Formats: sequence, C-alpha cells, structure tokens
Amino acid sequence: MKVLLYNSASRGTGQYVRSLKLSTIITAQDPSSTCTILAGNGVVDKLIPCRTAVIRLPQIQKLTSGVLTLSNSTYEHDQVSQISVPDALAERRRLIAEAIRSIEPDIFIVDSRPAGVSGELIEALEFAAACGTRRLLFYRDIVDSPELTITRWRDDRIYRELSAGVHRSEAVSLCDPVVPVLDRLAG
Repeated sequence: MKVLLYNSASRGTGQYVRSLKLSTIITAQDPSSTCTILAGNGVVDKLIPCRTAVIRLPQIQKLTSGVLTLSNSTYEHDQVSQISVPDALAERRRLIAEAIRSIEPDIFIVDSRPAGVSGELIEALEFAAACGTRRLLFYRDIVDSPELTITRWRDDRIYRELSAGVHRSEAVSLCDPVVPVLDRLAG
C-alpha cells in the first residue's frame, strides 16, 4: 500500500507529527507499505519512520486577515526576496502533482484543509481520483470561531468542493481507530 499524506500548516508541528504517527502505524501494520509526507511546515527534527519519505513544500502562512505570506524559514534569507507567494503556490502545486504522478498512491490522506492552501489540492485530488487513488479527509478539530471558519471555508470554496464529492470516500466512521479504517480503505 502506498500512502500520500498532506499537511498544509506552516505554523506549529501538529499536522506533521500526526503524519509521522500515521506513517509509523501504517508501515508497522503492513511491511510492504510506503508513506510519503507532503510537509507544509518546516520539517521537524524527528525520527522519520521506516519506508517514509518527506517532501518539503514551500511554507506559506495564512494570516487571520486571509492574506498569504511566505514563512521566513521557507528558503535561505537571501532567497526569500526572490520568490513571490504566487510562485511558491505554483511550486507547491507542482510538487504535489509530481508526487501523485510518481508515487501513484493507493490512499491520499489530507489533514485539516480539504482544498489545501489557496485551493492547491483541488486539481490534485481530482487527478488522484481519476488514477484510482482513494482519498481520506482527516480533520482533527476546528479551533477557530464558527464565524471565522465559515468565512474561510466559503472563501476557500470548501463547501463547494465537499458538496461536489471531491473529498468523499467510502463511508467510514470517524470514531474508528486508524488501522481498521486504513484496512477497510486498502481492502
């Protein structure tokens, strides 16, 4: 089983650490499995699980105002001024698409942002679905106010994407432990 995990966060390490934990469970449960993490944050100095690779995406931070900015740790300081946010988004899209093409994942797990940063996953998930990849949206919780979440989801077209079925997968109980869910998706 080939699993691709995406986390968009440029602040904090929660999504990345969850991806590492999922990779540990997946590779321990299935010795033939591989995992690749698309990391939107600065890669944390943690032990990478066996048969797990990390692809570092340019770090883009979304401010409370909705404005996208580059994180200073994306590139060396002399390169920060040489790349724009649109260029960084284009590079992220390119890296995500290339990962899907080269890995041909059986399962694509998306943590926290259904459409990715600025909708970067919409085309990627459609392409992955056309190639037979199953998708699993993994939401830990929503920590922002309902008003802010509704505004962001509307602005990021999340409602439209969810209703269009881009992120629908088999009916899976969100209360099930990770391994049985992955077993059902892989089976």
